[in-house]
Amino acid sequence: MQPGKPIVVVTGISGNLGQRLLPLLDGFSVIGVDMRPPKTDQPLQFEQMDLGDEASCRQLYELLRDKKPHAVVHLAFVIDPQRTGILDQDRMWQINVAGTARVLEAITETNRNTDDGVRQFIFPSSVSAYGSDLPGPVLEDYPLEGHTLAYAIHKRESDKVVQQRAPALRACSAYLLRPHIYAGASVENYLMGAFRGTPNGKGARAARMREQKKRPQSSSNQPALKPPPPKKRSDPKSPRVAAPRAPKTEADKQQEAFDLVGATVEALIAG
Repeated sequence: MQPGKPIVVVTGISGNLGQRLLPLLDGFSVIGVDMRPPKTDQPLQFEQMDLGDEASCRQLYELLRDKKPHAVVHLAFVIDPQRTGILDQDRMWQINVAGTARVLEAITETNRNTDDGVRQFIFPSSVSAYGSDLPGPVLEDYPLEGHTLAYAIHKRESDKVVQQRAPALRACSAYLLRPHIYAGASVENYLMGAFRGTPNGKGARAARMREQKKRPQSSSNQPALKPPPPKKRSDPKSPRVAAPRAPKTEADKQQEAFDLVGATVEALIAG
């Protein structure tokens, strides 16, 4: 812990979003909560906890009571079952929905008998909580109708849990964010994997292909389609074709990586 700095607890610190948020929190002492420690050199106190277990509510309450954090950022959520290895949907629900309720219960109990409790709770829900049948851009009070996908259903249910329990948090303000899917050069999720053509499996072959930066081969016996060669300029009045850009370096890609939600969370805590 860094003396003199306000404390913030971040659940799901080892996940994709948690590890991108961590460098943005230099002005805070960070306590990270997850099932496994994050791969980072950033200073933090790590607490191993499984929010899918009922006992975690008591564990988190005792942590909040003893450390007196200013804010709790709740990022713990199973998004990709293949990557996490959590394939059972009941287990996913326990972590995603019941786990969110446990975090809120721990904050409520912490704030019950103290004037120096948690002051901010921040939860990134998802645009998927609205469902896939939107008529167009909608306001935040549009009905949540996420369905079919476990991720969308769990985000919808977790979102409603936060709305229902927020009034009981006493002096703690609750912030609900509904971002779209994250994209960027260093982001690893199923959609980015589909764009890149990289395998998402947990097997040795998938890991080897990711390491070798190879794409999965098509199951068809036909050769892969190649883009047509550029047409030669015959008419001086024809539109000029721009020369292809030089390939980007890894440093360029890292510079492009961004996380709007991380910046929003940072601003909310600092405010």
